[in-house]
Amino acid sequence: MENRGKFFLVGGGPAVRSLGEPLMGHFINEAGNNDAHIMIITAGTNDPSDVNACYWEIFESWGVKKLFSPKIFSREDAQADWLYKRIIECSGVFIAGGSQYKLSQRLNNTPVEEGIRKVLEGGGVVGGTSSGASIFAGPMILSGGNNDAHLRRDMVELGAGFAMLGEDILIDTHCASRGRLPRIISFLTEQPNVLSIGLDEDTALLIDREGNTKILGSNAAYFLDGSQMTLTHKKLPNDEHLCASKITLHALTSGDEFSLKERKPLIKEIINN
Repeated sequence: MENRGKFFLVGGGPAVRSLGEPLMGHFINEAGNNDAHIMIITAGTNDPSDVNACYWEIFESWGVKKLFSPKIFSREDAQADWLYKRIIECSGVFIAGGSQYKLSQRLNNTPVEEGIRKVLEGGGVVGGTSSGASIFAGPMILSGGNNDAHLRRDMVELGAGFAMLGEDILIDTHCASRGRLPRIISFLTEQPNVLSIGLDEDTALLIDREGNTKILGSNAAYFLDGSQMTLTHKKLPNDEHLCASKITLHALTSGDEFSLKERKPLIKEIINN
């Protein structure tokens, strides 16, 4: 079935966990405003009760009355058929942040993933923050490059996301605040044809069915295309340095737009009166 919905992917940060911040208003608007029926997934967090309470308060403050937040502590929990039936009734699905590994292990290839896919195909909005955003891409960075962020090979451990955005897209979050551009470049040296996106905190991507992407929030999104990249290696006395050239980088901010299909910004014509 063709996707008729949208993605709402946030790079983490306090804007999605604070009352009165406008960023979550965009997600709720896409889900139907006061008529929205939203599912909150906290399968990646160690504190599901606190995280659920936080998001319930935020969504209710925007006037959302239909909320559903199942307890998914294991892969077995995500296999329940009744859960799939509840999910497909929703107009929006929001996945909270936490452990990429836990999300991948608990949700991949389960009725929960299939239910989220049905919401998207039916015209709903799906997304999340931090790891809850990363999981919608194909390859998913599970760990690495946080403590020693200097560019090198094999910086990251990879897993599989839902691939709802496609197998040729990667999403990484907390980009500027955690210095993650080096690990994205390291990933590109292994998989240069994957469009890799780094999202800053308090920044979101709203992506429509055509792959047209609008940047929202207060910081930046970085789109890295390594399809024309060349690699060289520099031998030093105690190490071998990796050098990558001809990576195309687009750094965009709020209001800018980008085509995932064409891999280029969408430039609006400016008419001077």
